[in-house]
Amino acid sequence: MRLIVANLLAEWRVAHPDRRPPEAARAAAAALGTLMRAIAEPGDVLWTEAPVMPEHLPPLPGIAPVQLVAGALDKLRPAHRPRTVIAWAHTPRVARLRRRLGVHDEAGDRVAAAFGPASHRGLHLAVARRLGWALPGARLVRTAADLEAALAPPLPPRWVLKAAVSAAGRERHVGTGIPSAHDLRRARTLLADAGVLLFEPWLPRTADLGVSARLESEGTVRGLEIHAQRVDGYGRWRGVEIGPRGAHGEWLQPGEPAMLRRAVAASATALARLGHTGPFGVDAWRWCSATGEQHLQPLGEINPRWTLGRLAHAFVARLRDAGVLDPGCATQIALGRGSGREDDLLLFSAPDARLVVRLGYVADRSRSAVRTQREESR
Repeated sequence: MRLIVANLLAEWRVAHPDRRPPEAARAAAAALGTLMRAIAEPGDVLWTEAPVMPEHLPPLPGIAPVQLVAGALDKLRPAHRPRTVIAWAHTPRVARLRRRLGVHDEAGDRVAAAFGPASHRGLHLAVARRLGWALPGARLVRTAADLEAALAPPLPPRWVLKAAVSAAGRERHVGTGIPSAHDLRRARTLLADAGVLLFEPWLPRTADLGVSARLESEGTVRGLEIHAQRVDGYGRWRGVEIGPRGAHGEWLQPGEPAMLRRAVAASATALARLGHTGPFGVDAWRWCSATGEQHLQPLGEINPRWTLGRLAHAFVARLRDAGVLDPGCATQIALGRGSGREDDLLLFSAPDARLVVRLGYVADRSRSAVRTQREESR
């Protein structure tokens, strides 16, 4: 038996070690955390940020059933000692859990110690600057004086302040032009809460992309995979699109694959210096200038952990191998609410959230099986 820890609020917990995450964030993280079934084996135990009921997870071909657990990670005691612990993010809390369960090692301790520094946007900004890709005016804000200087004219038409350690579009504020009194109050509150912020221009995005890979202990980067991301107007994650099997870069323009590979290589070098090994990802996006020119920002941020894109690739691969999805078609995984579409393939279904595969991309031969699965889940 293996213990899979879907600690999707890892950055939040590192930034706020003495606080409890908001209930809405815990619920969303628990729903998304069930994507880690993509790497599960029969008999594995899956820990999520909030309780998940078995009826929330409809059975799927190719996806192994798991035992669901939740509660305080520091007090988690599986019925049987796991042979290993696989975590979304290898944090100090996970290292303590591994030590308590007798499955820790020195390499894992180094990765856990590196998680906080590797997640800091200051590192991401430094790597982007070395590559010549830092956004104009991007800067860290550590003090009230830094904040005043960052928000002084001239300012871009839109700008954003992000907590230095955060993820999934949380803990940020987007402003327009000269800051209003509300903008200033929100910015000061965010600085007091986070300690360090990143100031950047908010550019008009036309596409969001992600690259996932694995950094081996000898420094080799393996398993590079590209996906498109769906985000809302504030950069919060809403879904992933996976291309046809064997195809990479269907969303990319000439020259962009090389830029992304360079961003991944530079990120891997920076992570290795801190002691990180294992899964990691790089977020990228394309934006449009005032003259209509398209530009790629190949290094938006670095994620020293599993990513939803990497899990989506793994989940889709299992469904394709089981004959549920057509390998020759793109597939979308999306998080939403409400009744959804009639031909959605449910991965997670609860009263307040749904995680689905859009069946607009699914082979006709799978539709009857999917309809049966939907009926059983009602």
